[in-house]
Amino acid sequence: MISRFTIILSALALLAGCNSKNTKPGEPTPIRISNPSNGATLTDPLTVSAAPGDGYTFTRVDFYIDGDSVWSDNISPYQYYWNIFIYPANSQHQVWAVGHTADTSYVSATVTVNVVIIHGFAYLSSYQPNSQQATGVTNYQNVMFVATGDPGLEVIDISDKGAPHYLSRFDSFGLALKADVMFPYVFVADRDDGALRLDFSNVDSLVLTGYYDTPGLANDVAVSGNYLYIADQDGLAIADISQSDTVVAINRVSLTAGEVNYVVARGDTAYVTDVTNLYIIDLTDPYTPDILATFNTPGQAQGVAIADTFVFVADGVEGIIALSVNHPTAPLATYGFQQAVSTVDVGDSTLFAGTFGGGVFAFDYSQPDTLKNVDQFTTQDLIWQVHSSPPYLYVATNSNVTLLRYVR
Repeated sequence: MISRFTIILSALALLAGCNSKNTKPGEPTPIRISNPSNGATLTDPLTVSAAPGDGYTFTRVDFYIDGDSVWSDNISPYQYYWNIFIYPANSQHQVWAVGHTADTSYVSATVTVNVVIIHGFAYLSSYQPNSQQATGVTNYQNVMFVATGDPGLEVIDISDKGAPHYLSRFDSFGLALKADVMFPYVFVADRDDGALRLDFSNVDSLVLTGYYDTPGLANDVAVSGNYLYIADQDGLAIADISQSDTVVAINRVSLTAGEVNYVVARGDTAYVTDVTNLYIIDLTDPYTPDILATFNTPGQAQGVAIADTFVFVADGVEGIIALSVNHPTAPLATYGFQQAVSTVDVGDSTLFAGTFGGGVFAFDYSQPDTLKNVDQFTTQDLIWQVHSSPPYLYVATNSNVTLLRYVR
């Protein structure tokens, strides 16, 4: 007869030969998936979190989706940002994690979730700044920056898109109108006081790391590489931002037809509007900029967006004008509205437009001579800017920032 002692020794020998240990749902476990919960229905990307049990510390945690290793994290809290939009609209998936110590790995229980994709616009939430207005908005991952005029720039946590919450504020010198981001800096068009560069490494306390008090009124900013471009009343101001503690003014392009109100940059090219015109400016050498093209818009040019080989202009009462990057003086298509268009932006092959009447519109621009309106959403507020960060859209209005999801 085999003794109980022999059975115990055999079991201990078996465990000693294993370097991976499975755990079961409901049992105390060295590691578990703390988010999402088992059986959850997911409609948005989310952060998958793994929590170690009491007394356990891991050198690395590996995350698995449907058997595929998708991410490794060696710093607590152990997390993986999961973009669910790469999966079919209605599908089921298994999630687990493996925590590694020096000599053993522990496997969590499997969490099963359902992915449900809602197409078109979906309202997520609204954020009301302290000033009760938003003149501009941008984001970096789960941090949103809201230009609020005289009170300055507000920093908002948008980890949960359904419940954004205030983190901090930088009281700028002038009127914060627009912002652009290149980590770890956010650049602010501060109207009378030019352009600011703020370090947001600590989102609870932004630090000024340079500014350029431009000759005119800074209405918008765009950053590309080592240079900052500023829509500056009657010109485009150019600054070198390669040094970490200062912003160095290097040049200015005079554009005297009207007040320069918007700028975007793609590589070494800037696209600028001044109510009357669209300018395309080659900045390969920012010390000797070259105006490649000027297009006199029929309406009042309020903004511009670039996608593929297309330029889209928000042209007020004339609607949206589509142009070719290579031949920008002959419109490819025009889309008129009953409302004046105030802003445009592009994301995931979709053109978004906002209007002074509060409408947000999504367009398919796959045909170069046609803009096809495929969906719309109404905010009931005057819209100053739409900012696309797929699959999300941030809409700055005269009363708040509206957070939307858009999936084609």
